[in-house]
Amino acid sequence: MQHDFVVTIPIRPKGKDRPRHGPGGVDEDGKEKRVTYTTTATRQWEARMAIAVQEKIGSVLLQPPIRLDILMVVARPQYMCFQYKATGEYKFPTGLVWCDKRPDRDNVEKNVMDALKTFWADDSQVVSGEVLKAFAEIGHGPRVIVRIRTETRHPKDVAESLGLIVP
Repeated sequence: MQHDFVVTIPIRPKGKDRPRHGPGGVDEDGKEKRVTYTTTATRQWEARMAIAVQEKIGSVLLQPPIRLDILMVVARPQYMCFQYKATGEYKFPTGLVWCDKRPDRDNVEKNVMDALKTFWADDSQVVSGEVLKAFAEIGHGPRVIVRIRTETRHPKDVAESLGLIVP
């Protein structure tokens, strides 16, 4: 069965925090154990993301191969909202503008993948996808848009379309 879902989540894109390490009690030999854990902020972000997607698509277990496209829209900084008083024109484009600031796109992708892990059996089943990062349009807020679908293209065709191999 083929799937194609697009979900917009009004949430600030957040990169995956580095794992934390802390005391984990004592083992049976009386030695102190150390545990690795995910921060509370990351767990809460992933939970909000997962709930929003589940409300839209339900409890679906997607079958591979899966394509995941992500558009992370970061809050536009104030300096990019400058408007000339004389003409009313904006100094910067008013639509989406590429974002070259934090959060790092790969860390947001990790966070999204972890948030959506209940929709597939294993992360390895996600075989393709685009990850884009942009500043929000004037008058719009931050958000994450995901498109989850069945990958129907052949790997060779995808690689050729990206210019990674020559036909």
